[in-house]
Amino acid sequence: MNSRLIRTVAELRTGDHLCCLYETEEERLAAVIPFLRQGLEQGDRVICLTDAPEFETILGPMREAGVDVDSCLASGQLLMFTSEEAYMTVGRFDPDAMIAFLREAEEAALAEGYPALRVTGEMSWVQRGPAYCEPLIEYEARVNDFFSGSQCIGMCQYDRRRFEAAVLLDVVRTHPIAAVGLALYDNFYYIPPAKLLSDARPEAELRRWLKNLADRRQAEKALRQYAERLTVLHEMDRAILSAESPEAIAQVALQRMRELMPCPRATIVVFDFEAGELLGLASCVDGETRLGMGQRHPLHTFGDIEVLQQGRVHVVEDVLDLSQPPPSVQGLKEEGLRCYIKVPLMVQGELIGSLNLGANVPRAFTQEQIDIACEIAGPLAIAIHQARLREQIRRHARELEEVVARRTAELAESEARYRQLVESPVVGIWQADVTGRFVFVNRRLLEMSGYSQEEALKMTMLDPIAPELRPWLVDRMQKRRAGQLPPDTVEVEMVRRDGSRFTALATPAPLYDSQGNFAGYIGAMIDITERKRLQDEVERQLEEQRRLVQLMAGREVRMAELKDIIRQLRAQLLEAGLTPIADDPLANFDMPEDS
Repeated sequence: MNSRLIRTVAELRTGDHLCCLYETEEERLAAVIPFLRQGLEQGDRVICLTDAPEFETILGPMREAGVDVDSCLASGQLLMFTSEEAYMTVGRFDPDAMIAFLREAEEAALAEGYPALRVTGEMSWVQRGPAYCEPLIEYEARVNDFFSGSQCIGMCQYDRRRFEAAVLLDVVRTHPIAAVGLALYDNFYYIPPAKLLSDARPEAELRRWLKNLADRRQAEKALRQYAERLTVLHEMDRAILSAESPEAIAQVALQRMRELMPCPRATIVVFDFEAGELLGLASCVDGETRLGMGQRHPLHTFGDIEVLQQGRVHVVEDVLDLSQPPPSVQGLKEEGLRCYIKVPLMVQGELIGSLNLGANVPRAFTQEQIDIACEIAGPLAIAIHQARLREQIRRHARELEEVVARRTAELAESEARYRQLVESPVVGIWQADVTGRFVFVNRRLLEMSGYSQEEALKMTMLDPIAPELRPWLVDRMQKRRAGQLPPDTVEVEMVRRDGSRFTALATPAPLYDSQGNFAGYIGAMIDITERKRLQDEVERQLEEQRRLVQLMAGREVRMAELKDIIRQLRAQLLEAGLTPIADDPLANFDMPEDS
């Protein structure tokens, strides 16, 4: 079943009168079943007129389409009549009687609360003879007047295999809407009843044909213009898909637009409201223009910004009509222009630029041309905006790549420094969790302590400390976490795996995460056992030197005292008249060292 036809039939309204011309039962049901089902679904009364043997040819497919036919028949919403019961109520086909039948059915439906009456009839019964066929066209013409002012919708079914072409031509002339095969049409061959039934029918039909010719030409022109517009839009789409620049997209649009509406001047500018300036994006001009590609000007010199920001087109049909032209218009006059239009380029309600067309004669642009410019301006604005965004993304991507490359190099350098630090052959580094258990121990610390990596990660940071120092170290760490002690370096005694001890300088500190929450401990230590041994040896030697100095100082004092005694004795000998054996008996005398 044709889904397009179903949607179109569903759009029928009260007052519509259409004919259904079909050649197969499939074509017939494709139009009739949706017509009936829609009426039942929206609560209309539905009347189906056909010969009794054919009732089931309608009811069966309706059931297959999901319609509860039996309930509708029982409630009276769906009524089935034979052609004799409807079209020949007076024993013959009488248009007046049939129209009266429809009017009474409408009044009854409305009185019973139905919003509308929907009627469809299979018309093959008129083939029984001239008495039935001759009044047919009169009836179809007159029933149009009934339907047009009623709450009814009518569909007349004609089997093209059973009617002559001449009859079907008249059928087409008498129905404003025609369903032919699997398509629905607004019927431009329709002739209003008053003209169809009058003596002026040939004249009316001639006028209709001539009007159809004019309408066809106008439709072809409109179709051609529409195709040209689609070409412009297609070229812009190609420019977008090929990732062209905003300038390239704008230039393509202007070139195509000048093919649609020749004008000596066409430009596109974009606005930078933060910088207070405009930028010429593209131009197609006969001569020179100050709004060429890449040219920048102060925004206030452009004029008409307030109008464009409201999304309205600004049209000046003749610049000479302006009593006080702004500077922007004065510039246009100098370029030889007499009229111009400015079409806003809007994206999500924001003005990004304008499409500007100018001519050297007044009132050069028709409303249709203005409409074309407006139609193109919408997708053009989006295309330019997307292209500019794409350029920004590319620029930011390049900047990001540079930043990433720089940061990658910095991280690599930092990682190298970190690796050198962590794998230092001198410094032992460790990290512990909030419970104090090691989560990381570097190779140097393992070498110092004699433990394996697996063994170390099962230990706490206190386990390698000499037992007598552990309470003191725990107290210091607690005070440091409480902020009572700054980070410092302490000398601790460490116990190796084999039980031997070594001295180390340790710098433990609490570790915090990015939110400032305590996350454990971190520290570093250096084995200073050898340094401490050397320091002790230096201290011992210094102490020995101090003792020797003290001994030497005592010796000199004793020598001075002895020399003083000798001088006194010598003086006494001289006073007694005795001659000393030598001038200085202690000249070659050395004091014995103290033992």
